[in-house]
This record gives sequence, C-alpha cells and structure tokens, in this order.
Amino acid sequence: MAASNYTGSKAENEEFDRIRSREERQIDRDSAGETQKIREKFRAKGFNGEDLDRPVEIITSDRKLWVDTMMTEEYGLPMQDRSSLKAAFGTFIAFLLCGLIPLLPYLAIQSLGSRSTATLLCIVLTGATFFVIGSIKAKWSLNAWWRSGLETLAIGLVAAGFAYLIGYWLKELI
Repeated sequence: MAASNYTGSKAENEEFDRIRSREERQIDRDSAGETQKIREKFRAKGFNGEDLDRPVEIITSDRKLWVDTMMTEEYGLPMQDRSSLKAAFGTFIAFLLCGLIPLLPYLAIQSLGSRSTATLLCIVLTGATFFVIGSIKAKWSLNAWWRSGLETLAIGLVAAGFAYLIGYWLKELI
C-alpha cells in the first residue's frame, strides 16, 4: 500500500508539473488569450468594471501568481505540493499500526485461553479500529463523525469478511 501511495502521489505531482508547464507555455504564446481567461473566470464570480480590471491586472502582472491562478481556476488543482515519500511513509505506518491490531489477540492466545476467544476479540478490535478510522475521516467529510465511523465499519467488515471467506476457501484447496 505504501508503494502504491508513493507511485500514485508521484504520478499526481508529475501531472501537476506537466499541466503547469503547459500553462506557462500558453501564457508565453498567447498572453492576451490567457488574460481573457482570467477575466472570464473573475467575471463569472461577479466582478465587473474596475472591480474586474484590478484583480486581472494584479494577477497577470505576476507570472507565478498568474500560473497559480490558472492552475486553481481552470484545472481546479490545489497549490499544495504533496510529498510522495511522506505519503508513502504515512501509509506504511498507518497500515502497520492498524494491521497489527487484529493480530494482538492471537499474540496473546495463551492468556485468552482459546482460539475462538482470540477470534472474537480480533473481530471486535478490527471493528473498533474501522470505526475509529471512519470517525477520524469525518474531519475531511461533511458527514457526522458517528455516521462516517459506521460507514467505514460496514465497508471494512464486509471487506474483512470477504478476505476471511477467500482464506477459508483457499485453506480447503490445500
């Protein structure tokens, strides 16, 4: 997962750089047309007359600001640079920590007494982990924390159930 996140965020960064480079070339080739695009974007936001002329003049007089504005206004891209290594490391740590939680009952199986107790505790801990992850995810969503938690719990338990069934089926083949 960390490697996938690394390559995905790296591809996003490369796409961002490609679009930025294209936008810079367009400004060089057709600054009047690109100025008109800025004008239209701000006119659509309700600016007109001098109130429209002033931001267009400010934006088009600063090349970096001009390109940044086109990146966000024309392509909807955020100006935040995402580190591929940080994304991969964050994913690795999250999967390591969250993936360890369901294994804990099996590491303590002697204390728990039986495999079925460990399995039941594994299910409960896995569900709790999914719920907490979903509740935290609500920080970036419009859903209430408990709704986001329940949604992630449901999705996670269905996925875990499928993984269990596939593992059980593969065990029967061997």
